[in-house]
Amino acid sequence: MNAKQRREKILSLLTHAVNTITASQLAEEFGVSRQIIVSDIAILRVNNYDITSTNRGYRLTKNIDSATKFYKGKVAVQHTAEQTLAELHAIINAGGILYDIQIDHPVYGLITAPLHIEHPSDINQFMEEMSHQKGELLSSLTNGVHIHTIGAKTPEHFAMIKETLDQLGILIDEQ
Repeated sequence: MNAKQRREKILSLLTHAVNTITASQLAEEFGVSRQIIVSDIAILRVNNYDITSTNRGYRLTKNIDSATKFYKGKVAVQHTAEQTLAELHAIINAGGILYDIQIDHPVYGLITAPLHIEHPSDINQFMEEMSHQKGELLSSLTNGVHIHTIGAKTPEHFAMIKETLDQLGILIDEQ
């Protein structure tokens, strides 16, 4: 199989995937190195395929929208690193999907990082990875202020999630 055929098969796998697929899984599938897969993904992106990378693997972005059919909204929040776990559980336990985090950096402007946290196990994996890598939250660069894109079943359900975040005292007032 040549590189072009491999990229077509990667695209097919991502198109039909329900969950994310890691570079290691793809490398094993095609008998190539992880770095070859990372290069293949970069080439697919250059060719206008919207592939999102998370700490749990790759996902074709259009699959997120079509698979969930969720209402998407944004919330602005501010909290400490210690409140992160409560924030994530509040969103997920209320039935939301946490798509990303955005910060407005004073030099770089808007920085967006995909999260795709849908289940309590995703929260645990994210927190473990942050701890293991000794990572800093993006929001630490903006005194805890950040924006999340959240998926909810309906606009009313999204409003309920916002209310839950407000009760935690972390929702930034929109007034």
